[in-house]
Amino acid sequence: MKSLALTSLFCLLALTLQAQRVSRDYRDLPMPEVLKDLSRAATRERIVFIYNDLEAFTVTEHFDSLTIADAIRTSIGFYPINLTIRGDSVMLVECKQKKRHYLKGRLVDERNVPIGYANITLFASSGSTIINKGVSNQNGRFVIPTDSDEVLVRISHVSYKPVSRRLAATDVGTIRLETAVEQIASIDVESKPMNHAENEYHKFSQRVARNVWSMPLPQFHIDTIPAKYRGAPAVVLAEYDSIEYRRTKQAFYKLFSGQRQKWLQTDHLHRTRYLINHEDAVQSLSQVVYSTQTDITNFVMYKLTVMGIRITKPDGTQRTLDTFRYFKPRIHNPKTATDTIHIVGLEPGDILDIFVYHRYNEPLSPYRFRFPSVYPTLSYMARAVADTHTQLQYQETNVTIPGKFKGNSLTYHLRDYDGQSPNIVPTVILQAQIKK
Repeated sequence: MKSLALTSLFCLLALTLQAQRVSRDYRDLPMPEVLKDLSRAATRERIVFIYNDLEAFTVTEHFDSLTIADAIRTSIGFYPINLTIRGDSVMLVECKQKKRHYLKGRLVDERNVPIGYANITLFASSGSTIINKGVSNQNGRFVIPTDSDEVLVRISHVSYKPVSRRLAATDVGTIRLETAVEQIASIDVESKPMNHAENEYHKFSQRVARNVWSMPLPQFHIDTIPAKYRGAPAVVLAEYDSIEYRRTKQAFYKLFSGQRQKWLQTDHLHRTRYLINHEDAVQSLSQVVYSTQTDITNFVMYKLTVMGIRITKPDGTQRTLDTFRYFKPRIHNPKTATDTIHIVGLEPGDILDIFVYHRYNEPLSPYRFRFPSVYPTLSYMARAVADTHTQLQYQETNVTIPGKFKGNSLTYHLRDYDGQSPNIVPTVILQAQIKK
């Protein structure tokens, strides 16, 4: 009888825990209605909020199998809204900026397609003092509290031309942005023309850069930090690691072995977005060190590296560095272990976005995910994926961040890491090899 009671208790507990996860597809739904919907789905949690304080904010989000807390965080997005969890069940949702007005609107492009994750900065009428900032959601809508009756609004997005307008702090309706036309730097006619390898690498690196800069990574549109980190020299707004393995065949080795060897193609992307607070971080981050191995861009052995560096100024203007000359196929000095890219013009208040992309082929691909930054970090994500022809094995060391391994994929998430606790630094050792 006791065994039956325990079995029933475990089944009831399993059903209760399962009910805590929700999947939703919201389209322009007011935030209070979203919270009411999640309250109805919650079995243990109690969501507390003031309807009138949140009714100006709308939610356009799709998510699958999230906890109630994560569903609220996802719905909040970049809005100035706080979620405070008290005890194990009470969730308080409140607007942290109570102002007289709300500047509201919607961003679209020339084809009326919503523009998400654009940065909107409000300035005082003089244009010299920043009042507040915001980010558009997936449906292009933004809501930014302010006490000013009129503001200078500057809107920036990597794919569109920046816009500056003086607007009344009210619902401004639809704002249309023009697609930015990127100008490719011309080649100096006095320099030597690119050889075939350089030309192929140049096209490859441009394609990689376009793909990386346009990746829909919501955390890479954050440009504000909590007050507790404003004294830090710099803050990592977001960090992202992605590594993909797939089986390929190398025609090059058929000449020697009589058959095409099966190798692994590895695509690894590491991207970091810094907000620089003080001059001492400028000195550190303005020097980017990279490896000078002779095969850094070797088309014979299929080992390629692409680096991208982009700087965003406080007024929203952006500058992308041309890194082609550092990584184009060339003969490196074997006596030099590293090279350095010096970033000129970096200042406190700038946002520095750097990515390094590697593509290489080899029979066995070991890799180590290691949390690298000494600065406070607001968001970190690591993912690894292997195709069906590849066996992915992993080992965890000092991992205390949420993560899951399923089949041939591995995902880790970390939020709000203070950069000071060595016992929380995760290390994940991956080893990918072709299945026999």
